[in-house]
Formats: sequence, structure tokens, C-alpha cells
Amino acid sequence: MSNLVTTKSQALLAYLAVEAHQVHPRSMLANLLWPDQPERAALHNLRQALTTLRQAIGDRHIDPPYLLITRQSLQFNLESNSWLDVIRFTQLLQITHPPNTFSTDTINALQQASLLYRGSFLNGLVIPDSDVFEAWLTTNREHYRREATHIQEQLSTHFETGGDYVSAISHTRQLLELAPWQESAHRRLMRCLAADGQRNAALAHYETCRRILANELAVEPMPDTTALFDKIRSGQWPPVEQQTVSLPAKPEQRPELRHHLPAQLTSFVGRKADLAQLAEYLINPACRLVTLVGPGGIGKTRLALQAAEQHRSDFTDGIYFIPLANINTTDLLPTAIGSVLQLSFTGELTPQAQLIAYLQSKQMLLILDNFEHLTPDPSLLVDLLQTAPSLKLLITSRERLNLQAEWIFEVRGLSYPLLQLTHLHSTQPVLPDALNPFGAVQLFIQRAKQVNPDFDVAPDNVPNLVRLCRLTEGMPLALELAAAQVRQYTLDELVRVLQNKLDRLSTQQLDVPQRHRNLRALFNSAWEKLAAPERDLFSQLSVFPGSFSTDAANTVTGSSLVDLIKLVDKSMLRQTMPGRYEIHPLLRQFGLEVLRQKGEFNIAKDKHCAYYAALLRHREDLLTWGSHRQVIIELEQDVENIRTSWQWAVANKKLVALRQTHTGLFGLYKMRHWLQEGANVFRHAVEMLIGPPDSWPVTQQLFEQMQSQPGVDEQELLSLDWLDLKTELFLNLAYFAYLIADYPTALSASQAAAKLAIHLKNSTNETRSYLVWGSALWHRGRHKIAHILFVQALTQARTNSDAHHEAQSLQFLGNIYRQRGRHVIAREHYKEALAIFRAEGSQQDEAQCLSQLGYITSSRGDYATAQNYLKRASKIYQYGSDRHLEQEPLRFLGLMEQNLGLYQEAQAYFQQVANTAQEFGNRHILALALADLGLNTLYLNNGDIAETHCRDALAIARDIKDRYSEGYSLARLGRILAHNNDLREAAEACRQAIHLRRKLGQDNMALFDLAELAWVTMQRKQGEQALTQVDEILAWLEANDTTYFNELPHVYWRCYQVLNTASATAPHLNLMRLGVLDATYNVLQNRADRIEDDHLRRSYLENVAIHQKITRTWQAEKSNPSELPASNNL
Repeated sequence: MSNLVTTKSQALLAYLAVEAHQVHPRSMLANLLWPDQPERAALHNLRQALTTLRQAIGDRHIDPPYLLITRQSLQFNLESNSWLDVIRFTQLLQITHPPNTFSTDTINALQQASLLYRGSFLNGLVIPDSDVFEAWLTTNREHYRREATHIQEQLSTHFETGGDYVSAISHTRQLLELAPWQESAHRRLMRCLAADGQRNAALAHYETCRRILANELAVEPMPDTTALFDKIRSGQWPPVEQQTVSLPAKPEQRPELRHHLPAQLTSFVGRKADLAQLAEYLINPACRLVTLVGPGGIGKTRLALQAAEQHRSDFTDGIYFIPLANINTTDLLPTAIGSVLQLSFTGELTPQAQLIAYLQSKQMLLILDNFEHLTPDPSLLVDLLQTAPSLKLLITSRERLNLQAEWIFEVRGLSYPLLQLTHLHSTQPVLPDALNPFGAVQLFIQRAKQVNPDFDVAPDNVPNLVRLCRLTEGMPLALELAAAQVRQYTLDELVRVLQNKLDRLSTQQLDVPQRHRNLRALFNSAWEKLAAPERDLFSQLSVFPGSFSTDAANTVTGSSLVDLIKLVDKSMLRQTMPGRYEIHPLLRQFGLEVLRQKGEFNIAKDKHCAYYAALLRHREDLLTWGSHRQVIIELEQDVENIRTSWQWAVANKKLVALRQTHTGLFGLYKMRHWLQEGANVFRHAVEMLIGPPDSWPVTQQLFEQMQSQPGVDEQELLSLDWLDLKTELFLNLAYFAYLIADYPTALSASQAAAKLAIHLKNSTNETRSYLVWGSALWHRGRHKIAHILFVQALTQARTNSDAHHEAQSLQFLGNIYRQRGRHVIAREHYKEALAIFRAEGSQQDEAQCLSQLGYITSSRGDYATAQNYLKRASKIYQYGSDRHLEQEPLRFLGLMEQNLGLYQEAQAYFQQVANTAQEFGNRHILALALADLGLNTLYLNNGDIAETHCRDALAIARDIKDRYSEGYSLARLGRILAHNNDLREAAEACRQAIHLRRKLGQDNMALFDLAELAWVTMQRKQGEQALTQVDEILAWLEANDTTYFNELPHVYWRCYQVLNTASATAPHLNLMRLGVLDATYNVLQNRADRIEDDHLRRSYLENVAIHQKITRTWQAEKSNPSELPASNNL
């Protein structure tokens, strides 16, 4: 952010990026950064800061932009080409749970997270004139410092326990930078320094510890610390087994150990865990044959030599390295081994017999390197193991030997960062030194410096280094070949070479084996050792972009489990879990090139596409109707394959695959609530197959356009199936667009679907289109047309005996009736829909009906039954892991608690709903939840925060042009503004709410707003207008059923307050005033009497401020009719 001119611009970017998960109203941001200025001036400053910010980050020229900007709000765009360290940091911490379980994944995640914490959160950023922003900074700084401290504690503990003292020292030092007063960390550093042979440094650190404790805490070191210091000084620490540097034996005591290990000309890097595991194998008496298996270039030979080097003293007869790359047959194996052992085979016995006789009493380790071409006949190895009980064999091979005595050690790449650092916006860039814990990074930098001593990795080049390590997956040979090219290519260019041109990665170093001089040669050498059927199989398997199942491989390539195991044994595949496999990305690239050269790429892609299309087709019923948790888990493993197959089908207009896939794909996105991706995927499909929205044709135009499209068979163009497919693609797009509140797209797509369905006489799709079309119209304020569409959908569904869409139509009509105050009719519709959904086993739809019934029952005051409905709905969602759908019943539970005066409980529900809505991008629900939070926060006596919540809700509703949410937010905002004594704005908010509610046919809801407006109008000394509004309210109440009107006591009370004020100067209104007071009290008591639970009834009467005031006022009037109430406030 150094190129931003103003501190406020920096603060704005930082706040938007860190809080990227939510939309921020401009008014809130202005108050955050300029709290002491008038709102107009603060908003002006915000606009200037935003202009500066957009110029600095180039936002106007980026697609998609970094910032989502409307007239009311700002938000950082998580879909932009950006990367946020705080989000990745949090994700990595989630991987490390449960804590203190040091799996490989956990340690890797902790190391990644450690890299991200590079100092205090937003260090140096200060906004002295905003206490709110400073509080936000302080809270986040402490949170991330605490997490970073815990990370270093775990890493230092793990590495000390594992004997990796170098890493333990590094992480303990970082821990002490964060928490210098942590005495246990000082002791750990002393222990590790001593164990690493740095005795003087360990002793010196005791003095450092003593000084820090004196300065920070004014205390002396604890006895444990002093005792450790004394042990190190006296030589009692570390114990002998922990010392990494041993004193040399006296000459007369030093044994003469023979070995034949080639001296290594380059340094060994990383693989601490691998060496520790191999050490266990080499000292285990039961483990006598260890095969290091992995693809060529993965570092098997070097690892075997390093492991053996560390165990010279364990083999009294020596360690010998036998290279076998040039041995063509097993007949020559005894001679090759004998040559290294300096044996001369003479006499009548065969070389094999003489070798066995020589080794039978030896305590020896033989390293047999490059054994893969000799695996068909390993009989000599069996004979050696059977006759030489103290002999151990360490073998490197691309293939497994498949012997009973064999212990497999799978060699993988060096550790590498998993971070995406390509677009890191941070005040402190990632420094190359921070990547030192990763073996792949160390190896590349060391080898690059051998080629070019001036080579260095600048901080802005770190992302390219990380990408290079990720592309190679830490394969040492690929890294070394890339490092050899640093004179010719930049890191960015090397990344592109790795992605596209394997031939360019090569070396001319004469001491490198020919097969290791470039990646293609390496892969070719492995390729040549495959039988012809194995070559064909591997190249076909390369079409799988992610892991794949045995069944998928069988269907796409015709392979058997045995065939796959053979490729695993030859290190061309790796098994990720039982029944699933994957290919190293560089090997996969090689396989795809072979596939294209053979002219079989399209055929293989078609088969891949067909398999996953069929997979989704077979799962679609479970995704649509059944219990889908296990299906979702299964499909998520194949999500990369599913995406790729869909893209291939769309790009190549594969009618059959598209028809098989689209319903299952729709179900997967729906059940996982991947709403934005669902909208994007189906929009892309529609635009590829039909065109952009402004060209979406209907009827005859559609036929003309499709007939002009290349690449589609003429018979398919005329096929009704093809047209039906396009109808359903429109419907899928409409559905997801509706859920992400993209109502224009939802309307356009659903209308196009409807017209196609009518032309094709497909009544089911016509019904579906009416339901989405009507829903989008309802949110845009077109409730009459929406009602007509729902009625038409219901009629068609019943005509066609389409039970599911009949129930959906009933449910949608119920929503309209409920929101327009016709609760009895709505209840009948919901109950009828509920019976159908239960009969067909559609649990999600059943839960939605239960939720709506709960809301209606709560409106009637039957809270016990309402709670039962809502809890049942919530339980169904929880059972199905549908947390994203649980928002509605939880919100209704919150409203019920609010009505009962249980405001803390309501707040928890509303906050949970708001958080979930933000997480899943459901902006319609988010707006409603924020409005609910606003009013509830008012009841908790915080008017300022309440207003902020409601203004946030209103900004979202207007941004998505959702008239229902807008009216709802305005109504609550008006109530809050009235309480905050901002009467002019309160009146305007109420008037706008009334206008929108009436336009939506919500006269009952508008009545609440009219009552609030009447009270505000009277407070503004406009008595005659307020009385007119009261007359309108009372007339409506007399003419309509108010059984399901939760706000009835509030409405009556506002009327009474207006009449009470007016009667002070107009005594003739007293009789009317007293009548309204009696009606208010009676309504309140009648509703209270419906509450069976004593605790809830008491809360309803005593915790709700208006209810308490109604009771006191009525009692005061009855006890002393001549005195008016002392207060007319809320």
C-alpha cells in the first residue's frame, strides 16, 4: 500500500480487504474514518479517498475489479484476481485442528501459516482521529499475534521432539520475538542449541533470558531454567542420545568400517521426516528389504545414500552402493555386486552361489540403485535374504518388487509452500528467507547460485518461486533443471516453460546421467519401460485433471484394478486413498502430449466427459429428493473432473452429455450452496450455446440462430431434446441468478425458458419457469403478476398430475398470501404442500413448509406450536448438513423470541443468520437479518448501532433492487430513527415503507408503518394530519381480521399516544382515547392469555417496553380517571 498517498486511503483498503466477507454502507465507512465530521463532509472525504485508492490499485482497468462499488456501499471483491493473507491464514489454522496432532498436513499448514505472519497486523498504520478504527486495529493485532504465538509454540515443540534442532531453534527464536517473557521458550532454545552442539550459544542465551526477564517482569529465572543452565555448563546436558555432534573416538578405539558410498558433489536438502522414517526401518531387525519407490527424478538415490551415510556404524561389514542402470539382465546381477565387493568368482560354483556363500555371515547393507528393469526376476534377492540373516538391502526403483519381505517407502517431492502468493497486497512482502523451511525452495536457490552466484530472489519474485515449486510438486530433478536455466530465463519465464514446454528444461552438465539431462528424457525413459498396453493406459488416464476412482478409470480407459496397481508399482500413478489415484502434474502434461500426438485426445476427452455425465445422471435423484450427504461427499472428490467434463461438453456441444449432466450439476451446486459458481457455470453455458443476454431469442428467432451455429449436427438442431436442454439451461441459470439476487438475469432467463417451453409444449418446464419468474417479480415489487404466474403454475401442475411442482406452487402462493397478511389462506396452502412433500420424501421442501407454518403460528400467538414447527425444520436441515438453508427457521425463531421480549436470545439467532447469509452470499436474507438485528439492538438500548444495522440492510436491499427487503428495512429504520429523535428522517422512512408495502399488497404491514408515522407526525406538531392517520388505522382494524397480527398491541398503542396528546387541547377526543386504551389493553391481554408457559407470558408482558407501558397506563387510568399518563414517550 506504499503507493497510496493518504493514510485514510490505506486504512480504507485495509478495512475493506480484511472485512471482505460483507458489504459496507458508505455511511458506516465515513463514520469509521471521519467520526468527528458531519456526515456530508465525511461522505465527501470518503469519495476522495476512494478515488485515490482506485487510482493507486488500478481498479478502473481491472476485470473483474478489486472493489464492488455502488452509490450506497463498498465491498472488496473476493472474485477479483487477488489474494488475501488473513483469509488464507484463517483457512490454514482450520487445517491444524484438533490441536497438538502433528500429522504431515498439520505441520505443513502450520509452516504455511507461519510464513504469513510477518509482523504486527497492519504495522505502522495509525488513524489517531478514529477511536473505532483504532479499536478494530487493536483487536485484530492481538488476535493474529496470539495465533502466531501458538503456531510457533506448536512448531518448535514438534521439531524438538523429532530431533530436528535446526528447525526447532528457528521457530523458538520466532516465538521469543512474539513472547519474550515466555520462560519455557527460553529453556527450549537452550536445550535445542545444546543438542545441536552449540553449547556456548546455549550458555550465552541463559544470560539473555535473565536480562529479558529482569527488564520485562522484574524477576529472576525460574529454578528449572537455572538448573538447565548448570547441566549444560557441567556437560550433563544434552544426554548422549540427543547429541548431534559426537566426539571422535580415540585412534585405537575407532573401528575400521568399510563402505563403498560415492562422495556427493552437491548438498543434501530437506527430507528430515523421510530420514527419520528410514532410520527406523534400518534399525528394525524385522525389516531387511526396503524399496524406495517413486518416479524418476524424485530423489530416490540421493535419499538412500544420505540414509545409509547416517548408519555407517550399524553395519560392521560395511555399506556398499551398487549402481544397476547399465545391467540389462538379472544374470549379471551377482557379477555387478561382486565387482563392488571386490570379489573374484572362480571355480565350478556359479557366481550367484559364491556371492551367497560370501554374504551369509556378513552384517552388511547393500544399496541396489535403479532396480526397476530387473524386477521381473528378483530371485537372487530372496536367496540372499534367506541365507544371510544379517544382510539388509536398500533398493531404489520406479517399480515395486512385490516380495513378501519388501517394506515399501514411497518417495515424494520435497516440501513446498502451498500458498497462493501471486497477488499479495500487504505492507510487508513475503521475504525469501521466510521460505527456508521448505526443501524445494532451498534446493532451487542453492542450485541456482551454483549456476549464477549473483542469483537472488527479490521479494516481488517470491510468488513466482512458489508457483515453480508447486508446479514441480517438489520434484528435485525438475527443480535442478529449472535452476540450471536461471541465466537464460527469469523465474516468471521458467514458470511458463514448466507449464508448456518440457523440452526447454535441460542441462548439459557432463556428470549428470543422460536420462536426467531433461524432463522429457526422464519421462521417456520411464515411458520406454512400460509395456505397450501400459503406455496406452497411462496416456488415456492423463485426461483426469484430479484424483479419480477405479471405476472411472475402468469406464474411461477399460483398465482393471490390476492395471492401475501396475502403474502405481511403476510410479506412474500414486494412490491417494483406497480406490482413488492421481498423476503427478508434470507426468500428466507428458501424457497429454502423447495423447495428442497419437490423435486420441478428443476420443479420451469424450469418454471422460461421458463417464462423469453418467455419474451425475445416476446421482441426480438422490441429489434432488433423497438423503444427499454421502452423495455430496462422493461428488466433491470428483469436482475437478465434473467441472472439466462439463466445460468440454459445453465447448463441443455434446447434447447427450449435457442432458445427462445439467440436472445433477444443478443439484450439486444447489445442495452445496455454491450459488455464484452455479450462476456463472450456467450463464457461460447459455452464452456459449445461445448467445449473450441481449441476444437471447424466442421461438422462431431461436431456431434461426441455432441453425447458424457451427459444430452441431443438423439432426440435433431439429431435435426437441436439444431445445428442451436449452430450456432447462435457462431455468438453471434463472434459479441461481434469483438466489444471488440477480433479478434482471433471473427474469430474462425465466422468460426465455417459458417461451421455449410453451413452443415445445413442455408443461413441466413451463411450470418451473413460472415459479422462478414469479419469485423474481415478487422481489421487484410486481406482486400481482407474480400471483398470476403462481396460479398458472398450480393449474398446470394439477392438470399434469405433477405433484412436486403442485406443492411448490402452493408453497409460493402461500408466501404471497402470508406476506400480504392473508394468513389463513397461506396456512391452508402450506399444509397442503407439506403433505405432498412428505409423501414424495422431499425433506428440504418439507422443512421450508414447516418453517413458514411456524412463522404463521407464531403470528397468531401460539408460540409453543410455532417453536415445534421451527425446531423440526431446523433439525431436518441439520440432519442433511444444510446449514445454508437453516437461515429461515432460525430467523423466524429470532422473531418469535423478540416478540416475547427475549432479546438476547433473539440477537443470537439474528447474528447467526446474518453470518451464514454472508458466508453463502444470500444477500436477500442478509438484508432481512440485518434489519432484524437493527430493531432488536434498539430493544437492547443501543440506538446508534441499531441504526447502522438498518442502514446496512437498506443499502443491500436497494443494491439488489429487492423491494420486499427494502420495505422491511425502511420500516425498521423508521422505528429506530423515531426512537433516536430524528423525526424528519423517521417520517420519510415510514412514508417510503408505506408506499412500498402497499405496492406489494402488504396492507397489514403498511398499517404498522402508518401507526409509527402517525406518532412521529404528532411529535412534529402536525396534529390534524396525525389524527387523520389514526382514523385510517382504526377503520382498517375494524374492517379486517387481526388474528395473525403480531404488531397489533403496538399499533393500538401508537394510536392511543396520538389521541392522548391531541386530547390535551381537544377534550372531545377523551372518550375516543379511553376506548382505544381499553382496546389496546384487551388485545394485549388476549394475546398474553394464549401463551401457556408462565415464564414466556411474564416475559411478554414485562420485558417488552410497550407492553409494560400499556399495562401501567391502563391501570393508572382505571385507578384515577382524571389524571393523564405522565409520559407519552415510547
